[in-house]
Amino acid sequence: MRRRVVCEMKKRNYQLIIGLTITGFFLLLAIVGQWKAFKKAGKNGWEAIIPVYNQITLCEVVGLWKWWPLVILGCSFVSAVPIIGLAGSALSIYFLVILNVSTARSFGKSD
Repeated sequence: MRRRVVCEMKKRNYQLIIGLTITGFFLLLAIVGQWKAFKKAGKNGWEAIIPVYNQITLCEVVGLWKWWPLVILGCSFVSAVPIIGLAGSALSIYFLVILNVSTARSFGKSD
């Protein structure tokens, strides 16, 4: 019985390590991509590392209102409220789509 518990704990640890490794890989990929985009836009690359500041800087580069990331963050917090949550989630998705489309257009990509 005890041997089975130890075996299952090791299995969970391996799953955790694999999951964290995959997550870390995608996080690193996102940071490198934003770093290069910021460099291309004439900004410092280190600005891609700071969580909320990078979105504010991206809005400045794209030409959107620079407080949009805080609106998105606020909508995410509102999503925890049961009735209003759906509207908060929809607004958050809407703002993120607008930001991504505006980013693509500012770098010369069309619809």
